[in-house]
Amino acid sequence: MNVESTLITVPLELKSGRVNSIPEVCKQLQRGATYAEKLVSKDSQPICRPTLFHGKGIHSAQLKKLNRAKVRFRGKELTIDKARCGSNLPCAPKKK
Repeated sequence: MNVESTLITVPLELKSGRVNSIPEVCKQLQRGATYAEKLVSKDSQPICRPTLFHGKGIHSAQLKKLNRAKVRFRGKELTIDKARCGSNLPCAPKKK
């Protein structure tokens, strides 16, 4: 697989404050992944990185639930990336 020409789809959920509902976050990310599946050619081999951006952090109990939660994309169960609002995408290439 040529990484430079690989399509990367990143369903996003943005929470400016605290993350209160992990099921709601998962539902929104799953909707984004399902939508991306419809847009991407069946012949391509995209990478999908569902990502939650949060503002005020995630309570430890919520974080445990989020770490166990999965989003399905083309039959694969994917872990949800997490990042603070204002930071780079976790899957963004590092600047040289």
